[in-house]
Amino acid sequence: MTGEGVGPGEWPIVVRVPVEPVEAAIEADAVQAALSHRALAVRGPLFGVAAQAEEDDWRWRVVVEVTHGCPQQARDSLNSLLWFRAKDEAESPEERRALLAAVARLERERVDELTVLGTRYRVVRAEEYAGLDARGDVEMPRPTDPEPLTPDWSRGAGAQGPRIDAGLVLDPGAPLSPSQAAERLTMRSLVYSGSRFPAPVLADSAHAVETHPDVLLMPTAFLVVERSGVDDTWTPASGLLVTAHDARRTLDFSLVWWGPRHRGLIPFD
Repeated sequence: MTGEGVGPGEWPIVVRVPVEPVEAAIEADAVQAALSHRALAVRGPLFGVAAQAEEDDWRWRVVVEVTHGCPQQARDSLNSLLWFRAKDEAESPEERRALLAAVARLERERVDELTVLGTRYRVVRAEEYAGLDARGDVEMPRPTDPEPLTPDWSRGAGAQGPRIDAGLVLDPGAPLSPSQAAERLTMRSLVYSGSRFPAPVLADSAHAVETHPDVLLMPTAFLVVERSGVDDTWTPASGLLVTAHDARRTLDFSLVWWGPRHRGLIPFD
């Protein structure tokens, strides 16, 4: 499939019906989740950096994980990425100067896009959302979500596992399952609403649907949420994690090690 002559708002969605047993089971899980979780809880935006070289065509490679709470954090991470490339990977003085010039610009300006050595870097924005059931409970892991063959509960195991968005390539022309296609079509019209959003935020959200009429789906991520207090709302209790087991291990660490020490019940070792 070629992107020649096709704009993002006109990009066709290619649907591939699952035929293998595993992918068919994953699709069945997705359909069941959509039927039982008909509402969405939108947490808000996250930011990262994607890169696009000439040979990438319409594809984007995520080079800074899309987990940052504000654009400047993503810019700072890009600054660090380019600085270390200049230090460790530059193959000539000219290449090093080009990389350091980009680093210097990121230190002076609020840059959302720049091109370095033929590669285009862009600070990107993603919406973090989760499904809600009829009682307002957040969707839990599905039976077909990836799990380790041998769960590792040891301290520090998470640091050795896969990282969010590592090696992720976003391809608008990649085939989707029917449920993924339906989700992508639905999310094209996502606009903030409600009194808790300031008027400029609502205006920006409505404008974004016009300037960026298509969306790309990021891989599913997991986190721990908690609910307590008089307002009875769910709030995040961890960052984004690659697998459901990573979230369980994080919860275990919080309840068994960090929580008691943070509350003064057990002295820090």
